[in-house]
Amino acid sequence: MKTQARKYVALLPSALLAACGSPLEPIDPPETRSVVATVQVSDGKPQVVVPTRVVAGREFTVSVMTVGGGCRSKGVERIEFRGLRVEIEVYDTEYLGADACLDILNVFKHEVRLTFPRAGTGTVMISGRGSRGEPLVISHRVVVLAWAPPPVMPLPDPPEPKPKPEPPSPAGPERMPELPARVG
Repeated sequence: MKTQARKYVALLPSALLAACGSPLEPIDPPETRSVVATVQVSDGKPQVVVPTRVVAGREFTVSVMTVGGGCRSKGVERIEFRGLRVEIEVYDTEYLGADACLDILNVFKHEVRLTFPRAGTGTVMISGRGSRGEPLVISHRVVVLAWAPPPVMPLPDPPEPKPKPEPPSPAGPERMPELPARVG
């Protein structure tokens, strides 16, 4: 009887693995789709950061904050260059499965690294959706410098002013009191 119980116990882990499939097999991903992202707006301004000046041939970063409910996760960015014009479309991923999603607001940070090929005036166009689902296009002008200006060195602090000497008193200089003569 004891030998039979041991056999079943020894077979139990392998039976469980066979039922679940191999631990090395990929699990089928849930049904998802890519959707145009909703750009976060704060105080009436889209939450987008684009530098105003960059150097030709040097990489810089553009960031876009997007929002979505519990069924959304951060997606990808599609980038298209046309000389000194770059178009960025931001996407998030939406879960379409039967399971319920949390009723929360998620915020995602999309960061894109770009390089303008030459000096001039560049344009960064960011496409997404507004808070009511309407198409939203944000355009930023960027000055593309041919060279990097030298860093601005801070000026040293000015020396502290020396205290002014006190003017002499009107009665004249003070005199030391005389000591009594020593007797003896």
